[in-house]
Amino acid sequence: MLGLKFTQSPLQKYPDAVYVQDMLHWIGFHIVVVILLAIDLAFYRKKEMKKRAALISSIVGVVIALLYNGYIYLQMGSEKGIEFFTAFVVEKSLSIDNLFVFLLIFSFFKVPKHLQHRVLYIGVIGAFVLRLGLILGGIAVLHRFYWMTYIFAVIIGYTGVKLMWGKKGEVSLEENRLLKWIRRRFRVTSDYVDDKFIVKRKGLKYLTPLCLVLVMIEASDVLFALDSIPAVFAITQDSFIAYTSNVFAVLGLRSLFFLLAPWFTQLMRLKTGLGAILLFVGLKMFTSSFFPIPLLVSFGVIAAILTISILYSLKKQSYTA
Repeated sequence: MLGLKFTQSPLQKYPDAVYVQDMLHWIGFHIVVVILLAIDLAFYRKKEMKKRAALISSIVGVVIALLYNGYIYLQMGSEKGIEFFTAFVVEKSLSIDNLFVFLLIFSFFKVPKHLQHRVLYIGVIGAFVLRLGLILGGIAVLHRFYWMTYIFAVIIGYTGVKLMWGKKGEVSLEENRLLKWIRRRFRVTSDYVDDKFIVKRKGLKYLTPLCLVLVMIEASDVLFALDSIPAVFAITQDSFIAYTSNVFAVLGLRSLFFLLAPWFTQLMRLKTGLGAILLFVGLKMFTSSFFPIPLLVSFGVIAAILTISILYSLKKQSYTA
């Protein structure tokens, strides 16, 4: 074995007391998530999220994540607390690249601002289900086939290289195969119909452009999750820690999008730093069996790379202003 310690998923058999406690953690967490989503839906179901609201929502989201981090620290110990915080920071940082893709999709489809929040809201719910499946499945695979650790490490490293040295130009959606297939297969209206995804006209069902936007958002999140979730496995092999840190990072995507949208051009400079973080995480995972890097050292390196990247971006922005 590689010396990695894998925790069982909640779907596996535990001693009764431990099993009940574990299930209470999972149930309690999802109750918190449902409450947060309900509050968000109540405030922004029919209106555009303004910058001030996006800032407040982003801050509140981070505070709630930190409070939950404190709960994990008290209930599960300092090591689990550090794992959660490190995984949350990594996923939150990598989400910036996903937000840029969201911006391209919204620009391509000319999505009205008051509809963007609805699409992101539904997309986030889909992301929860996707991440739960990928995390539980990924940890089960690593637990059964330890050599898959090296495969995940290579995937992470390759993604890091793409971010650091990939092309900086815009991604064209005109030639997207999924989009072409949908347009050939289904009728699509030429205009938006309120906030509807499917409408009936003369007895025939039509998809609206908003439905295409949702499909593209979900498809981009699948690709993003396949790149980012293996990075979490290098930080923790606890399915609960991996999933909850991912969910809290995803919960803030909507408000973070509206908050950072005006500065996406400058944020593109962060790609090099994000790529460096992935390369380091891939290296940590690859060397875990013969040269394990302590968790606190890992967090220090990740925090340093992220801080330097942000400062460099701000410095470049001040020169160009």
